[in-house]
Amino acid sequence: MKAFIAILSIAIVLLLIVSIKETSAKDCKQECVKRYTNGDLTNFLKAEYGPERRGGKCYCEFTCHVKFYIYLKHELN
Repeated sequence: MKAFIAILSIAIVLLLIVSIKETSAKDCKQECVKRYTNGDLTNFLKAEYGPERRGGKCYCEFTCHVKFYIYLKHELN
């Protein structure tokens, strides 16, 4: 029974980590577009998310050679 509870808790933690990363990658793209073009996707090229402690670093790149980083903070409810 203890082994089952341990395996179940590990699975829940892994699921939480994956869901935070997916949400943060989506937030990364939205923040890039919102901060530079006020929601216009015309010049958007790519957004890459890298998880870090208590948040993540978001790399934004646009077709007009504009590149910058944004730091996203995880907020768990």
